[in-house]
Amino acid sequence: MNKKSFMVVMMLSLLTISSMISCGDDEDEIATTRTTVYDTVRTEILHHDTVRTTVYDTIRKVINDTLQVVNYDTVRTHATDTLQIVNYDTIKVAIYDTVRVTIYQNELDGVYAWQLYDYLDKKSDMTLFYDIKIIDKNPNLDSIWLSIREHPDIKINLDLRACRELEEISNNRWGTYDLHNLYGLTLPENLNAIGNYTFYGWTNLTEIVIPDGVTHIGENAFRYCTSLQKIHLPDGLTCISEGMLDSCVNLQHIDIPESVSSIGDYAFQNCKAFEWEINIPENVTYIGQRAFCNCTNLRQITIPKGVKNVEEMTFGGCTNLESVTLLEGVTSIGNYAFSNCTNLYEISIPKSVTSIGDYAFSGCKNVYNIVIPEEVSYIGSGAFESCTNLSWTNFPNNITRIRAYTFANCTNMSEINGYMPETVTEIGYEAFKNCTVLNGLTLSNGVATIGGYAFSGCAGFSELTIPASVTNIGEHAFEKCTNLTNIKFEGTTPPKISDRYYYWYNWYNTDALAGFEGKISVPFVAVEAYKKADGWSKYADRIVGY
Repeated sequence: MNKKSFMVVMMLSLLTISSMISCGDDEDEIATTRTTVYDTVRTEILHHDTVRTTVYDTIRKVINDTLQVVNYDTVRTHATDTLQIVNYDTIKVAIYDTVRVTIYQNELDGVYAWQLYDYLDKKSDMTLFYDIKIIDKNPNLDSIWLSIREHPDIKINLDLRACRELEEISNNRWGTYDLHNLYGLTLPENLNAIGNYTFYGWTNLTEIVIPDGVTHIGENAFRYCTSLQKIHLPDGLTCISEGMLDSCVNLQHIDIPESVSSIGDYAFQNCKAFEWEINIPENVTYIGQRAFCNCTNLRQITIPKGVKNVEEMTFGGCTNLESVTLLEGVTSIGNYAFSNCTNLYEISIPKSVTSIGDYAFSGCKNVYNIVIPEEVSYIGSGAFESCTNLSWTNFPNNITRIRAYTFANCTNMSEINGYMPETVTEIGYEAFKNCTVLNGLTLSNGVATIGGYAFSGCAGFSELTIPASVTNIGEHAFEKCTNLTNIKFEGTTPPKISDRYYYWYNWYNTDALAGFEGKISVPFVAVEAYKKADGWSKYADRIVGY
């Protein structure tokens, strides 16, 4: 409907009201009459050029001495609850509760609600304009285009239940823009699909009713609906698509239907108001990357046995998550899967797990012990970094490397149960840095490389034995080991402890023993070899034989 047609609707409505005021009253009575129209005023658009205005139910005249009809050109329209003609110097028409626009012209293939605010007298006082409901009754409607000028006092509720031909809403068929003031939406029962990005960024949408016949909701369909508080997902839904409810920060509750088998990447990311526990159906076999990332109010989660992989950052940043149940069947825990779950105090890793990804539990500062199953063959970099309350863990027998930062800043870890397995060949950069109360560690005979800063800040060490298999030690490996008085080297060939590297137009020398002040014990037969080896000569006075 174009601007001219809309203005015809408004003027004919006012003329109808005018005729009701003047009809059957003499001049004296008009001066003492207030006319109130109760219930509903409905404007039915039959064609672009035909308007029928019907006033329903009862008109009652209340005797009063304040009505003065001065000028119809200055009428202002406001939405609140009943229709009143109350005039002091100008006539004000106040339509309370609803304005209903009904489309009957079947040839139309869309609803055109042309920037309603532009036709409601922008210069008028809009503070009483609260609610517009657009109710479409065209059964052949199969696409919608709405353009409603954003205004903080306009609230749109869209009810499309009568549109029986509307089976799919998508970003192409649902051509909306500037609908930041749409608060409520009711969809038709025949709807079976909601496309990608359909309601993306509708920041004032608080509630939506999705019909039970909907079996597909596309990617990012409700992403950034930051005011959404309530949504019902239909029972036939099989997949929670990627980013479907991402950043719905006020959504408190979600019932995931039992029919769902897959939860996509970013599906519930940043849903910070989520209740304590989310029930994930047993049928679910896939939970995507960052699916529940930064759900900061979530307290408990159980991952179904059908899920084989906990993907990257799936629960990262869930700062109030206290307990996670991983059922037998999970084989891998991905990178950052539980990183910065700062209140997580208990995690049981099932025996089916063979891989723990990079930074999987980093920043879980309240976890107090972790049992790593013997079946685990891969532990990623920083897997347990900054688990500051972790006091005990173990080495599984199948790992080959302790990677960079694996236990860095685990400041309360006093014991690692069992011997380091012979399969371990490398201790990575800062692997045990700042494990300040770790009171000892036996390195396996398979270790060939000790990375830079690997044991830096391990103040609980009093002595350390370096096996003969070690051929290379990185820079500052034993720095700030303030109680370490003796390092015992078992090999007769001195390992490489210094190196040169080029950085920012300069060459630099590295030194593995920099910052270590204690005694260096080596086999008697190798004392001279150590003292003469590259990088060792500066420590010659501290090298002793055993």
